Amino acid sequence: MTIDEINFERLEVQGDSLLHRLDARVKLISVFALIFGIVAINHWQIPISIFLLCLILIQNLKIPIKTYLNRLRSPLMIATVVFIVVVFTYSGSYQVWNLVSIPIYQESIDFAILLFSRIIAAVSVLNLFLAVTPITDVMDAMPWFRIPKEIVDLTAMMLRYIHLLSKESAIMYKAQQSRCGYSNKGIGEKIRQYSTIASTLLIRTFNRTEKIHNAMLSRGYNLESRLTQYKPLSNKDFFIIIFMLIGTILLLIIDRAFR
Repeated sequence: MTIDEINFERLEVQGDSLLHRLDARVKLISVFALIFGIVAINHWQIPISIFLLCLILIQNLKIPIKTYLNRLRSPLMIATVVFIVVVFTYSGSYQVWNLVSIPIYQESIDFAILLFSRIIAAVSVLNLFLAVTPITDVMDAMPWFRIPKEIVDLTAMMLRYIHLLSKESAIMYKAQQSRCGYSNKGIGEKIRQYSTIASTLLIRTFNRTEKIHNAMLSRGYNLESRLTQYKPLSNKDFFIIIFMLIGTILLLIIDRAFR
């Protein structure tokens, strides 16, 4: 077991493509519309096609394909577990196999493939969005969607200080390692070492929270503070949003047409 640093700002891959320059609000609307469309699709071929399209876009945007696939590793494991569970628990009328007295139905296999393809396609779209959109732009766009400022501020601070605290925990872990804190130790001693890191980190968290609160008050912060102001969406942005919404609706129409 290791303790690694978490940095949300590293999710973005630098570039100057059209997708990188596109307004974050447009990308948010398009991504959520497409994800809702993927969830509603009943044929696995369409989500798989979306996944392949994301791979093509990743290559055209000069984003390292290895980086993109590494980010899909954990969702792929979850999708695989879902696939296995559904295959062995979902019932149907046409049995195709019997494994250790557990019947496997054609309907369960079809539904498992559909769920697997939905998960992979939705995560691929979301990963592509995060690769071309700075997390700060996402936070700045949230008030435009009438999300309460308290939630926006808390989310921004959470993302920021998860990174800082994870960095501190990684430093403490490496310091313990350099002093042979984990070599040839039993499980009880390792748990004690991890508990030391957790308790120290908790104390530092409370201290940092108080300092942050005082710093914000000294700079005149309140819920009415406005740090950013968005310009109105251009006609091109509206056209892209309408195009994506129509495209998502067309995917659903095509999906329903092949029942």
